[in-house]
Amino acid sequence: MIIQTTKVRRLFNDSGIQVSIDAMEMLNRDYEKQIQRMISNVQWCNVKRLNNVTFWSIYRRDRMKADIT
Repeated sequence: MIIQTTKVRRLFNDSGIQVSIDAMEMLNRDYEKQIQRMISNVQWCNVKRLNNVTFWSIYRRDRMKADIT
């Protein structure tokens, strides 16, 4: 699992929301997909090191791509 379930559960619980195991697995899968999409975008842009500047430029590119489709 990529996400730390205790931290995620605590965030939901602090808001008065209970999260099932299935929902936690779905959150984790969604997070993994986002990371994989970011990796493919970074590779496509031929970036060798992801930092705060390249992160936001690639993130914007991904958002623009999502708006088009």
